[in-house]
Amino acid sequence: MMALALTLAVLCACSEGPKPAPESEAVPPVSSAAPAPRLAAAPLARPAPDSGSVPARATADPLWITVPVALRLPGLTSVQTAPSWEARVAALPPPDQAYLEEVRERYFGTLAFQDEAEQRELVRQGFPMPEEWLAARELPTSELERLADAGSVKARMFYIDRVSQEIGPRQARGDGLDPSLPDERALLGRIGRASAMTSELLRRSRSPFAAYVVGRFLSAMSHGNPPEPFAASFLMADRLGHRRAMELQKQFLTAHPGTDASAIMTHYSALRSAFERR
Repeated sequence: MMALALTLAVLCACSEGPKPAPESEAVPPVSSAAPAPRLAAAPLARPAPDSGSVPARATADPLWITVPVALRLPGLTSVQTAPSWEARVAALPPPDQAYLEEVRERYFGTLAFQDEAEQRELVRQGFPMPEEWLAARELPTSELERLADAGSVKARMFYIDRVSQEIGPRQARGDGLDPSLPDERALLGRIGRASAMTSELLRRSRSPFAAYVVGRFLSAMSHGNPPEPFAASFLMADRLGHRRAMELQKQFLTAHPGTDASAIMTHYSALRSAFERR
């Protein structure tokens, strides 16, 4: 077994899928820097006809919120309004409730909203709602990758999240990967593809949730799943306009005492550099 502390070049070389476009680069390690002012979130796009892997819903009903075209999972054009994340999840079957609760915990409450106005803001900013998580769960990894390669920002979020789910537990245990084994070589390929998507996801989406997705991926890729990369993602999400980011970061740091502040700033600098790269 070989250790998983491989360079991105090795990861990409192990990939069995198509190589990423030249501009798709992994988040680089760079020196720390102070937080920068927030950036304006991407404007709400006018909905347009769409088709794809997920059955679409009509958007005329005021009980549904249109997802911006640039930030939707192909085919899923709208999501249902709700007074809170918890209320929306409570209306679903128990297996879906259990899955979505795990998702909420995975992202430390960043997906939660407490009224319809906040829900609409999160949808505009690209945060996936319960319907989108459930729709993505039903898609094979190969289909998520196809949609991501076709340019879907939301599919890239879900693809990176899925790879994080695959590699995170192994890195937490300190397990290695053996590229001579077909299944593990395929996983190395998916890791390479997800790594290549990170910078472009931040740049193209301008979504605060993209910062959380990338921060969690960097944590999952590291031995022991250290909290610092995800802690840094709150700073980037705040810069991109998530109003609750700093409040949630305080809660996260309380839940993870002993977190290295210098490492957090180094990871934040890498996220910011990836976002600003042209």
